Amino acid sequence: MPTSLDTTNTWLAVMAIAIVVQTLLMIGVAVAAWQALGKATEAMKALETRHLSPLSDRLTAVSARVTEVADDVQEVIGRVRRADDAVRAQIDRLDTAAHVAGHAIGARVWPVVGLSRAVGAALKAFTARPSTRPSSTGTPHVAGVTTR
Repeated sequence: MPTSLDTTNTWLAVMAIAIVVQTLLMIGVAVAAWQALGKATEAMKALETRHLSPLSDRLTAVSARVTEVADDVQEVIGRVRRADDAVRAQIDRLDTAAHVAGHAIGARVWPVVGLSRAVGAALKAFTARPSTRPSSTGTPHVAGVTTR
């Protein structure tokens, strides 16, 4: 073992100086980081004040307007549906009335139509009678149509 501690003391001094330098560097980095954090916070506040707040206000206004328009559209859709229902109900009523009127008219007119058809058939039968001369072929005729 060496009797002199000069070498050991020298190394201890070098290590102490290195530790002090490292500590000072770490403190310097911490101070720089603290300052950078402060500047970043200020920049974020400025960004929020200048850009994000007005944008948020505009988005809120647009959202409110969109909600109003959507409500108006829903109201109009409701009116249109009610009008459509009213028109369909009126058409159904008119259809029912037309059927009732058609049946009523048909019930009253049908005897006249039947009578006119009967008279027309009788006139056709009387006007289509064969002449009073017998036919040369001996074939009987009924209303002008050969039966054989």
